[in-house]
Amino acid sequence: EIRFGPRKTEERYTRLDDRCLCFHEEFDFKGWKKATEEERDGMVLDAISGRMIRIGRAFRADLNAIRDAVNKTRKAGFEGKVVAEDLTIHDKENGLRFEVFQKVSRQGVDWGVEIKNNKGKVLQTEWIAKDVNPVTYRSKLAESKREGHEFVILDPKGKKSFKLTI
Repeated sequence: EIRFGPRKTEERYTRLDDRCLCFHEEFDFKGWKKATEEERDGMVLDAISGRMIRIGRAFRADLNAIRDAVNKTRKAGFEGKVVAEDLTIHDKENGLRFEVFQKVSRQGVDWGVEIKNNKGKVLQTEWIAKDVNPVTYRSKLAESKREGHEFVILDPKGKKSFKLTI
């Protein structure tokens, strides 16, 4: 976790349970307030990647993965898509792939499912949920499967939380 702004009594780097806390005190809040949304995204990305590179250097890590991620993030317009492989299913009977994914953008976090053919072409996209809590929503999606003419996602109690008629 990176926190922007001055720290009070905290150390610059702190280990908290299963995560690390890092303060970035040099962030230009005045410039950020005057910037466009895209410029703001770039400023935050520069701050995060700069801090990650400094940490990586301290541990003599290969920094190319960080640089590649930064370049891909900029190229994607500061949006990301992560496929939930454990919820994605292949329907061999119909030659379809139901790919469940999380889309992250400055507007928030959305969950969707793309129906693809055998060649990977997207035939249809349906939204499971829009602008959800990025930390807790994933725990509501436990399992996906095909039931008759439906693609369904079940919650941890086995209740349908999403269905799509095929």
